[in-house]
Amino acid sequence: KDLTDISQLLNKYVSSLGEEIGIEEDKFDEITGDLDLDKVPMDILIGLVCQADLCGSQAVATGVAYGVYTVPGLDSQADTARERFIQSKEESSVGGLYESGLKWRSHLYCFPMPRIDNDGATRPSCNSSIQIPPQVTMQLCECL
Repeated sequence: KDLTDISQLLNKYVSSLGEEIGIEEDKFDEITGDLDLDKVPMDILIGLVCQADLCGSQAVATGVAYGVYTVPGLDSQADTARERFIQSKEESSVGGLYESGLKWRSHLYCFPMPRIDNDGATRPSCNSSIQIPPQVTMQLCECL
């Protein structure tokens, strides 16, 4: 699976990838080296990652550890949805994405996509039928 954590690779103490794709030095946290998402919003970061063609799948997604989830044990009651961290791998609303590697909501990951044959070229489909939970921000690069 293509589940590379692009955010780890963008850390300025890990690699120069951030600089190579055009992110300025002042956009990183001085202590941790992580990209400051208050200075580079996720939608801008998605565009930069797609433009640099960093994911073989041509798709990027955020993690699922935090989002709007129902309270365990009260799943049948719609009004129990709250912003919270997932509590176990049994939480079905994320469809195994956490266990697969899509962990942190503030991180950007390459996302594996089904491929289609289109005029002799194999690439992801903008009209994919893959089920993406609402907690995930997912973007196909060629559909920007």
